[in-house]
Amino acid sequence: MKTECTAAQLEFHGLGRRAIVGGFNGGKISSDSGGLLPREVEQRTHILKRLAGCFVDYRHPDQIEHPVESLIKQRVKGAQIGSAISIMEGLKTSLDMEKGGEIARNLEDLYNYMERRLIEANSGNDTSLLDEVSDLLKQIKEAWDAIADQAAGQEPAA
Repeated sequence: MKTECTAAQLEFHGLGRRAIVGGFNGGKISSDSGGLLPREVEQRTHILKRLAGCFVDYRHPDQIEHPVESLIKQRVKGAQIGSAISIMEGLKTSLDMEKGGEIARNLEDLYNYMERRLIEANSGNDTSLLDEVSDLLKQIKEAWDAIADQAAGQEPAA
């Protein structure tokens, strides 16, 4: 059975005096949490390698397990994963468990799962877990896009 959705916007828990509203008039929006741009910049400009070249490594060369470039990349990755976890927290706090019922509980469980996977990806340096979370976020985004298309009276994008 197809769900009818005619809402032009969704209202979430407010933040202090601020109202938080999810509107569907923003066009197509990226769901990569800003991860693509830094990756593309690094691949094209090798800026982190160049940044690593600015440091003098006073460690004994025979005892270096992780070069400076590797340490910098790990730090940047950790910061990006931290940002993604913050986004998950934001998504969770926007859920209205009373009005959302089972759907809200399922989304909360999914967001908690994605947070755990991000933490595991960071601690284990496992990019496959990042891909898993990215795929889940894309599916959520596609669902929101379909709702937006229905709210605008369009056919959902394939």
